[in-house]
Amino acid sequence: MDVVSQALILVSDETAAVGASVGYAWYPRDGDNLREILDVADQATYSCKTSGLMPLA
Repeated sequence: MDVVSQALILVSDETAAVGASVGYAWYPRDGDNLREILDVADQATYSCKTSGLMPLA
């Protein structure tokens, strides 16, 4: 996570910020196929972002 939070220095000496969000889901509790699992993980990520919670930050 430390690497992701560092700014990138571009060739033009400008900087770019990079971020990452991760949602998680458990098979088979949250779905029995890849599409269902990914949907639950995506919903978890969205829910965390919109609520202002960032538990792993």
